[in-house]
Amino acid sequence: MPVAEFGDMNVIVVRVIVLPRICLNNLAPELKVEIILQLRNPTSLAKCSREYIIVNLPSTKAKWLICRHGRTHALFHAVRIGKPFVNLDVAECLFAQNAHISRYFIQRLVLGFGRYDSRLIDLKLTHMVLPELVSLWKQNEYSEVVNDVNDVVVRGSLLILYPHEFEEWALPGLEQVVKKSSDLQVVGFKLTDKLVGDALILLEHRLNYIGETLVEAFATVRKKPKEDIYTICLTELLRPERNIEQYVSLDFIIGRIDKPEDKILYAFEKYTLTNHGVYEYMIAKFGSQSRVARHLYDKRKHTTE
Repeated sequence: MPVAEFGDMNVIVVRVIVLPRICLNNLAPELKVEIILQLRNPTSLAKCSREYIIVNLPSTKAKWLICRHGRTHALFHAVRIGKPFVNLDVAECLFAQNAHISRYFIQRLVLGFGRYDSRLIDLKLTHMVLPELVSLWKQNEYSEVVNDVNDVVVRGSLLILYPHEFEEWALPGLEQVVKKSSDLQVVGFKLTDKLVGDALILLEHRLNYIGETLVEAFATVRKKPKEDIYTICLTELLRPERNIEQYVSLDFIIGRIDKPEDKILYAFEKYTLTNHGVYEYMIAKFGSQSRVARHLYDKRKHTTE
C-alpha cells in the first residue's frame, strides 16, 4: 500500500476505483427477461414505465408462466390469472414454447374452480375460450375442446350478458344476445335443449324483464318458432333430475303457452319418474282434480305398486 510523506506525517494513499452504476435500465433486454422469470409476481415491475413493454410482451408472459408453473400446468394458471394478463397472443406464445394442452387441462380447471363456484368456472372459461383461441387449440391437436367445454362456455356467455352484479351494467338487447350465441355457434358450440333449461334456472330471478328476449334469442339461434322453444323449456324444467327448488321459471313458461295442461302431459310422457316438488307444484297450480294432477297421481300409484 503506497505511503506519501507530508512534512512530519506519513499518509496512506488509498486508490478508489469507481465502478459504473449497475441498474435494471442498463441491462440488455435478454437479462431483464431472465430477472423477470425469477420474480414471484412480475406485476409490480410492470408498473414501472421503463419496464412496462418488456414485462407485458406475450413472449415474456409465456416464459414466466412456463418457468413458474411448468409446461404441463402453464395453461391452467394462465386461465386462473385471466385477463388482462392473458390474451390470445400469450396463448400462441405458450403453444410456441410447447405448453401442454389436453383434457387433463380442462379437468384440472374444473376441479380447481368448480368446487368453489360453478359460475366462476363458467366465466373463466368463457373469457378464455375465444373463437380465435378455439381454432388455435384445434390446430394444436385438441380437437375435442368444444365438446369438453360446451356447457360451461354457453352458460358463461349468458352470465357475461346478464351478470349477477348490477353495477355499470346495461340491459342487452335482442341483437346483442343473438350475436353472442351465434358467434359461439360459428366455432362449434351448441345451444342444446339442456342448456335452454339451464338458462332459465340460472337467470330465473330476472325472467320477468329478460325472459321474452331470452326466448326470442333462443328461437332465432335455434331457427325454431318461439312456441317450440317454450315447449323445450317446459320439457327441460320438468326433468326429474333437476330437482327445482323454486318455480319462478315454471311459472314464467306455463304463463306463456297455449293449453298448458296438454303440453305438460306431453312432457311428462317422456319421464318415468316425477319430482315430488313438481308434483305438489302442479296440484297447487291446476288443482287436485285437474288432468295433470290425476296423471301424476296415477303415475305415482303405478310406480309404488
